Amino acid sequence: MFSQAALSRFQIDPLKDLNYIQLGTIGQGVPALKAGTVDAISTSAPHDLFAQRFGFKVILDITAMKIPFAATVLLSARNTVERKQPELMKFTRAYAEAMHYFLTNREGTNQIVAKYTKVEDREVNAYAIESESHAVERTLQVDPKGIELILGLMSKSMPQATSAKPEDFYDPRFFTDLRDSGFLKRLWGDKL
Repeated sequence: MFSQAALSRFQIDPLKDLNYIQLGTIGQGVPALKAGTVDAISTSAPHDLFAQRFGFKVILDITAMKIPFAATVLLSARNTVERKQPELMKFTRAYAEAMHYFLTNREGTNQIVAKYTKVEDREVNAYAIESESHAVERTLQVDPKGIELILGLMSKSMPQATSAKPEDFYDPRFFTDLRDSGFLKRLWGDKL
């Protein structure tokens, strides 16, 4: 596994010196890697486990680097947020409860994942759950630095991204309510 420092030592700028291509779905990356069509892939659990089972090595673990990145987000049109704020607040609370269950009940989570993914391999499911648990934000709070990073990456091909502000892309009111109402404290207690 290479760290950002190692990439710098080898004088590799992953944003400049590599060619990225979209292969299709995330599941198509490992077969392309195995066939030698590509030299490396960007993937997530459990596909990285499948690649490792074929003898490939992780060269960079972005999750372990704790780089803020808005990858899994909940989206809604602004007019829907205004019209359906009470419903969205209920949804956000249910989502927070689901994240709590996901992070605190591994056996129950494994059963749910197996049911809906139809994956019976407990090792694969446990690996995916463990991997995702390192990326989940317990408070569901959006980190503006993650949006800044995305805007910075976009600015290379979309100049208007340089003038965009992270605050224009998220609405903190639901997550602020979870915190200020004590809802998260009731869920997590001292673990928050």
